[in-house]
Amino acid sequence: MCVPMPRLVARVALLLLVVVAIPSVAPAQTISRVQPPGRKATSADRAVKVKRARAQGLSPKQVNGIARTLDRRATALGEQGLSSRRFRTSVSTAPLGARLEVFIKAAARRGVTIQTFQRRLHGMQATGKKSKAVSAKKTFFEVTPESFDLFPKIMGENVIWFAAAPNPGHLHTLLADQNGGPNFTHNTYGEATLDAATIGSEQYMAPAMLTGAEMDRFVRYLNAGVEHNRRPVYGFKTKGGEFVCQTACTNWATSAPVGELQRWIRTVDRRVAKAASEGRLPAKFQGGLHALLAGAPTPEARAALIAEVTAGEVLTPHTRAGAKRLGKEFNIVAEKWPQRPLDLVGRQSLAEIMGVKRSQDPAKWVYDLFLSKRVPVIGVMRKTKDENFAGKLFDLEEMGNIGPDGEVVPGEGSHGVIPAERRRNRPAATTTTEAPAEAPAEEPATTATPAAAEP
Repeated sequence: MCVPMPRLVARVALLLLVVVAIPSVAPAQTISRVQPPGRKATSADRAVKVKRARAQGLSPKQVNGIARTLDRRATALGEQGLSSRRFRTSVSTAPLGARLEVFIKAAARRGVTIQTFQRRLHGMQATGKKSKAVSAKKTFFEVTPESFDLFPKIMGENVIWFAAAPNPGHLHTLLADQNGGPNFTHNTYGEATLDAATIGSEQYMAPAMLTGAEMDRFVRYLNAGVEHNRRPVYGFKTKGGEFVCQTACTNWATSAPVGELQRWIRTVDRRVAKAASEGRLPAKFQGGLHALLAGAPTPEARAALIAEVTAGEVLTPHTRAGAKRLGKEFNIVAEKWPQRPLDLVGRQSLAEIMGVKRSQDPAKWVYDLFLSKRVPVIGVMRKTKDENFAGKLFDLEEMGNIGPDGEVVPGEGSHGVIPAERRRNRPAATTTTEAPAEAPAEEPATTATPAAAEP
């Protein structure tokens, strides 16, 4: 039985009231699907480059070298060439810091200045069952309508951008067509329609950089939700064994099963493949069990595969038990979320890929990405330039505010504030005296509420 999450239900109810109260406006351009990555984008060597960039495994010298190479290519191609598949492929594995430099220089060539500043953030972050004080250096940058059309061309390949207004009430997912496609899409709940992203009110933007294979899975996951609506696609099982099928603007994305197979499944696959390569199982099992189960059209076909691989004493009792468990996982997903692509069974969530906890709260998810060491850059999208951008205060609702010195200080909440006894000789955080500018009311998902580009 799928159970709703109480806080999530309350947020959905509140959002419905807000939507009813806002006058309707002309709908934005709708798009039927996001274009997935090309086949070459999912290669193993490209995945290694992305994972290294995501883990901040490159030295500043290496990042600068990549930025110079890409900028020379961008300069030679001109603005029109930035839309080419060749250029988009070349930036898809580059570190986000290098891409940001290319974006800044591309905007400068058209006479637009991208404001940036660096700030080291200090706050509490939950990791597993514990919370710890973390410190992470970020480069913040500003995007306005004058530069936004360049943004997805340089910063969109292999990246999901999560946008939320100050004091986040709900989360917007911004995703560029991959493999050189023309669209930059917005979606709030992962269903119904994809809108062309446009800049509405001010939005904070945090990226999740994925490998080509991970992006391919996320795109297919999102496209399935758009085509079939969320209930037959989105949901997850908690560690306590409860099934959560009531998803909203945040947890449909943070729980997206798009990463590597879980370790126990990789172990089963490896042992089944070894048995097949040694002739103890039919040759069809040389690619492992998971792929065969994902391609089986019916529960009966999956049951036949499990029976074949567990027959006799070919595999150890532990591996046979793992194979049966894997078969049950496929049956559960196929029953509860029948329109979800079956190759997503048993995979790490997007939150695990980013090294943070799955969340149903947009403020906490954005905060966690702000503090994640796998996120080196943070964007702010506005209709007009912020005259005090370097001194910006970030309002993250229940988590607290991030002040100009990078400390998380009490705001509407204080969950991200480092307790005095854990501050390592830094002064205690105090409530800021500078109140953030009041953000415009957010609009429903059919409007230009998420930050994004005007055509």
